[in-house]
Amino acid sequence: MYYSLFILSFLTTFILISFLSKYSKQLKFIDYPNKRKNHKYPISSIGGLCILIIFSTITYIMFKYQYVDSYPLEFIITKKNLLISTLLIFLLGISDDIFKINSLFKFLIQILALCTLIYDLKIDGIFFYNYYLDIFIYLILSLIILNTFNLLDGLDNLTALTGILILFFFNVLFFITNINYSIILFSIVLISSLTAFIMYNIFISRMFLGDTGSLFIGWIFVILTTTFVFEQKIENAIYFPISIFSIPFFDVILVAIKRFTNEKKHTKKVFAIFNPDHIHLHHLFIKHKYSKIKIILFYTINISFFSILTLLIINKINLIFYLLIMELLFVFYLRLILLKKNNILN
Repeated sequence: MYYSLFILSFLTTFILISFLSKYSKQLKFIDYPNKRKNHKYPISSIGGLCILIIFSTITYIMFKYQYVDSYPLEFIITKKNLLISTLLIFLLGISDDIFKINSLFKFLIQILALCTLIYDLKIDGIFFYNYYLDIFIYLILSLIILNTFNLLDGLDNLTALTGILILFFFNVLFFITNINYSIILFSIVLISSLTAFIMYNIFISRMFLGDTGSLFIGWIFVILTTTFVFEQKIENAIYFPISIFSIPFFDVILVAIKRFTNEKKHTKKVFAIFNPDHIHLHHLFIKHKYSKIKIILFYTINISFFSILTLLIINKINLIFYLLIMELLFVFYLRLILLKKNNILN
């Protein structure tokens, strides 16, 4: 079942990418170069749309013909809430790829999607046993997770490779903790589709996932994280998924803090968080003349290292907090070193 699903997803994604890539200009899925971007010529950004189409189609078939026994999130997220919130993210990604939406508007739509997703959830007690505080923390953490992969799409294959790697460790986490195994089937579909995208990117033609793809990947991780936290029903369960994608997660937080503190006008500080720049880790590596292969190796090795540590202490919940602190300090000092080398500390 697993092998067949992987092969089917891989082949259908590869074929669809090969077909739709010819119509990228007509469909307006083109990423044009500008002063913020590293590429020098227009590149197709239709990869994410192809992955989303294949994932949605195979998921529908699996339910339609009962390859999956039941809706795996039945006791966590209602089907209606999941479909509506996912549709919002889907439309947001496509609209952003075609029309280049304002960052603040994207942020508001993302909040709406997250509120829809958790509308019927009993969320109090997950963090501090205060309903409104727990909602606020959940929204902040989910927004960071959602945008983590969107911000990695500036480097060829980095989002896809990071997504595959983190999905693998999420599957191990779900397997160890005995969470509904059918969720692993859906992860296999996404891993296979992302693999097809990378193969096409390497051997056929350069392509981006676009906001459609990167937001969709981030959204899948929001759903997986929500599932893990509410299935486990243990204090601090959120720490485990965060620890697995700690490198890009903490990078997003530190970049947001830097944007906030760098803005001189107090009335614009909050809005400054959404201003695009070149101070994410992979941007700093590029400025310091690191090759794409070295940057991808850095993410692969460090995500794998911290994920393995996370899985090794899965039954020692008191240690996970210290691991998160270690990960945060690692990202903080690495950013500090790269910012100093690039003379952009201020």
